[in-house]
Amino acid sequence: MFKLVALAASVAVFFQSSVCQAEVQPAPPPDQEQSDQVLDDAAVIALIIAGSVAMYKAMGRPCACPTDLTRNGQRCGKRSAWSRGGGARPLCSPTDVTPSMIQNYRKTKVIPSLW
Repeated sequence: MFKLVALAASVAVFFQSSVCQAEVQPAPPPDQEQSDQVLDDAAVIALIIAGSVAMYKAMGRPCACPTDLTRNGQRCGKRSAWSRGGGARPLCSPTDVTPSMIQNYRKTKVIPSLW
C-alpha cells in the first residue's frame, strides 16, 4: 500500500514540476453523460511512462532515461538504465509502451513493473 501511495505522490509531483509544462485548460462543466470520461491512448502512455520513471527514481537512482541528468548535471545518455542491458527497464519512450500495457493499465490502473 505504501508503494502505491508513494508512486501516486511521485506521479503527482512529476506533473506539477517544470518537466511537464503543458498549459492546463479549465475542465468543462460535467454532464451526467460525460462523467465516465476515458483517457485517450496518448494520456495513458504518458501516465505509464511517468510512473515507470518515478518508480526507478524512487530507488534513489537519477538515470532512468538517456535524457535524464546525473546528480552533477550531465546528461545520462548511455549510462541510463534504459540504455543498459539487464536489470531495471524503465519505460522512457512512447514506443516502449505496448498496446497490451495500455489495455492492462485501463483495467487495473497499475504501472508495469521495471523488471
